[in-house]
Amino acid sequence: MKRMMIAVLLLAGCSTTATPKDIDITNAGLMLGIEACHRVVIDGMPLDQAVTENARGRKHERYQSQIRGANLQAPNWKLDGLVWVGLNARGNCEVFSLSGSGPAARDLAVSTHLGMSSRRWARMQVAAAPAGEVRDGVCTTDRVGDGKSVGVVMTSRTDSNVTMARTFVATFVSTDAQSCTSQQIS
Repeated sequence: MKRMMIAVLLLAGCSTTATPKDIDITNAGLMLGIEACHRVVIDGMPLDQAVTENARGRKHERYQSQIRGANLQAPNWKLDGLVWVGLNARGNCEVFSLSGSGPAARDLAVSTHLGMSSRRWARMQVAAAPAGEVRDGVCTTDRVGDGKSVGVVMTSRTDSNVTMARTFVATFVSTDAQSCTSQQIS
């Protein structure tokens, strides 16, 4: 509780606009979380191993507590910025961020998986997001095993204000190939 109060006091004294350094730190955390979840879901690697092997100098530490507003189970991993990665109650790998710009985080995730991956990704239909948020998803059947697919569902706030509320969450899911039947992204 004391840490949360300090964070709130620090946040209250700060500008509501993230600095370039804040954005870089958050992006480093997001990238590590995305890379780790990719290895967990596609390669079947345990989360702890995926985080430590993909860290390559980026901050990562075991976090033994629940994060308010997140679906992550404890323990999970605290990364750079206000970013965590862990497993949710359904066993899916999630990247959760309390800082930065939701739209920018979504764009980073898409460019990472669509622009840097050699897999072919398609847009997938997902449930509508709550008011003030946007949700979309991508999926692939490319090199994930016969009859299987992997999807990434991203939910982000539509604003880019600094708050202590969820800014971005990406959930990685493994499912059957029929769940990934939408239009191919070129």
